[in-house]
Amino acid sequence: MSANFFAYFYRATPDAKPILFTLIHCILLLIFLAFFITGLLYCRKLSHKYTVDKQAKVIRRIDGVTNAVLLSVIIFLYTWYIYIGQFHDALPIYHCRFATIIFVILFALQRLNVYKKIRALEQWSVTVGSVGTWMAFVVPQPDNFLFPHVTNYTYVIGHLALLSIVFVYLFKWSSRPDFRDWLNMQAFLFVFNIALAIFDRCTGENYGYFTNVPVIESYIGSLAYVWHTLIIVFGYAILLTIFWLFNRAIWQYIHGKQVSA
Repeated sequence: MSANFFAYFYRATPDAKPILFTLIHCILLLIFLAFFITGLLYCRKLSHKYTVDKQAKVIRRIDGVTNAVLLSVIIFLYTWYIYIGQFHDALPIYHCRFATIIFVILFALQRLNVYKKIRALEQWSVTVGSVGTWMAFVVPQPDNFLFPHVTNYTYVIGHLALLSIVFVYLFKWSSRPDFRDWLNMQAFLFVFNIALAIFDRCTGENYGYFTNVPVIESYIGSLAYVWHTLIIVFGYAILLTIFWLFNRAIWQYIHGKQVSA
């Protein structure tokens, strides 16, 4: 029975329809919103009603559990890729996947006491993580597999864990993100996107959607490659700016006037 469950859990043939604008989509969105509001209110309560020692202990515990979940997501997902022999679009260079791996690496370095704070990398990862979680539930595009399947876990639990780690970093930052943080984040984003666009161009892959953009590809698909790429790069810059400002507001709500900005 366990062997049959493993084979079913790791099956390779899609057996479900897209969930966008279905009842499942609505349920997942409600779960996400409840998770977001609960996390936001809890962080504010932790910041205002607990001692510094208690805050550090709670955040350390949440940080550890969340990173363990993110690591399990990485292991489950790539075990599945290897098991079914699928390596198309399997590299960890999608924005969200890359941010997930960065968070796990940063956590390991912090626990080993060898991490030197890289504010720009943290800003980029937190902003991308925020964008990724909201997009994953507002306009979900999971692999088309019925429950239970490994990608159900990696998609839903993985993105909720990503949101949790975003809250952890926003709570731990002692100062509100400023204009220099935004510039550094945009510089990191620009270099990452250009590298991704070149990789997609050379391999024919679609990491970061530089080859085929959902929804708007029918409008920009006929443009020259350079203009097509620049539009996407500009779109990413605007999207991450919106969520950077959103995270900045969340930081302010969590910390209030207790920590100077």
